[in-house]
Amino acid sequence: MSSDAAAARYDYLLHCAGCHLADGSGAPPEVPPLRSMARLAAMPDGRDYLVRVPEVAQAPLPNTRLANLLNWALQEFSRDKSPAGFRPLSAKEVGDARRRILKDPLRARAEILKAAR
Repeated sequence: MSSDAAAARYDYLLHCAGCHLADGSGAPPEVPPLRSMARLAAMPDGRDYLVRVPEVAQAPLPNTRLANLLNWALQEFSRDKSPAGFRPLSAKEVGDARRRILKDPLRARAEILKAAR
């Protein structure tokens, strides 16, 4: 395991696993399983959503570490669902997105998925 992957796994266990569980299975419907992350990450609004979810946006991590964590989680939990040509989240993209508050994450997620049908 690379040092970036080890750091991302550590950050995931510390900041995300409390709700999404160590295996990423979550507690649907309030805490979605992370195996659906790749589907969201493939959509422009979905990429933005993944960063703006309240506990993600407010995570006490710098943008580079948060981008590393999200990219690791995408590979770890939904690698087989990643679209061809998937572009990893950048620290700049993370920083820009987390400045905008997401007021109703469940509704936003439902709207993004509905628009993709």
